[in-house]
Amino acid sequence: MKKAIVSILIGLGCLLVLVGGFVAYAMYKSKSVNQVVATDVLVSPEWTEITPGSSMKVNRQIQAVVLIIDDYRHNASDKIWQIKLPDGTVVKPEVQIFDEYGNVYDLHDSGRSNHDINFTPKSSAEFPEDRNYTKIRIRSDKPFQISKVIWRNRNLK
Repeated sequence: MKKAIVSILIGLGCLLVLVGGFVAYAMYKSKSVNQVVATDVLVSPEWTEITPGSSMKVNRQIQAVVLIIDDYRHNASDKIWQIKLPDGTVVKPEVQIFDEYGNVYDLHDSGRSNHDINFTPKSSAEFPEDRNYTKIRIRSDKPFQISKVIWRNRNLK
């Protein structure tokens, strides 16, 4: 009888460890991974090229180049896809990303999350997983300052 209870307790302990490991793994895989690519970037009508310290890789379901502008807050009353800076200036940046083979991917403004401005390809299939991404280019008809440029990888759930 004692052996049966000990065996059951050991089995339950192993099951608990397995379930805990699965939950920890699931939480890790669903977490966004943000790689700060650059800080304090002045964007102008000329292309500003940004080369990260380490290559950018696809390691989740969705990727985005995220621009963070100090004091910018998305306002629901602004026109769709309008980036209105705190001083009232409206900017429309162009963003491109390059892979290690020299291919260029044009990104489009795909959404906001408070102060994050996300740029993604039209389809996630446009970011092949078998390569590194080595450079980002940004320009805008009106100059403005970006506090951070981030390479973001995230899963939907």
